[in-house]
Amino acid sequence: MPNNNPAVDPAALTLDPAPGGRGIGNEVPSPCISVCVIDPGLGYCSGCYRTLDEIADWINLDSTERRQVWDALSSRKAADEER
Repeated sequence: MPNNNPAVDPAALTLDPAPGGRGIGNEVPSPCISVCVIDPGLGYCSGCYRTLDEIADWINLDSTERRQVWDALSSRKAADEER
């Protein structure tokens, strides 16, 4: 399936599980921004910075585990910006 979304500048992304995201109520929102491209060298999505396992497991993670994923995303994004 082709990706029809316009290019997104990763520097413009805010990786913050704040209220008003894609979550419902107190649910931790998904970091997905519909830019689904797995970088084979890095092993994570260049849109949301999650690994394939994190993406697949998201639906089964509890709030604490989802926040742990969010914490990892910030460091991955920072490392990606330094490349």
